[in-house]
Amino acid sequence: MTANYGPLPNHVEVPIIITDVSAVGAQGFTIINAVLTPKNGAVNGVEYPPGPKERKGSEWDQRVPVEGATIDPGESWWLVVGLRAEADRAEMERVQVDYRDAAGTRYRYVAASSYSYVPDC
Repeated sequence: MTANYGPLPNHVEVPIIITDVSAVGAQGFTIINAVLTPKNGAVNGVEYPPGPKERKGSEWDQRVPVEGATIDPGESWWLVVGLRAEADRAEMERVQVDYRDAAGTRYRYVAASSYSYVPDC
C-alpha cells in the first residue's frame, strides 16, 4: 500500500540530509521502501510500487531513495512510503522522518496522517 506525505519542506538556510524514516506505533505494518518525488507522488492506497495501471503521479519517474537524500534550502519534496500489511489488521500512528544538517544538528518531522488496513472493508 502507498502512503503519500507532503510536501516535506526545508525551512532552514542549509541543506538537510534525511537519515531515517520509521513507522510510529506500527502494529502489523512494515515500511518496505520510501522515496521522494518532486511533486505529489503516488495516490494514497494504491499498490506499492504503483503498477502501470495505478495512479502514480507524473513525477514518479523522478523519484529518489529517501535515506541519504538531500533537500536544499527552500525546496519541498513529497515523501512516498510503501507499506506492507503483515497481519489481517494493521495500523500505524504516523511516519517519522529524521534528518540533519551538515553541522550535525538533528531535526524530526512527524506526519499528521495515520493508516489502518482491514481486509474486505
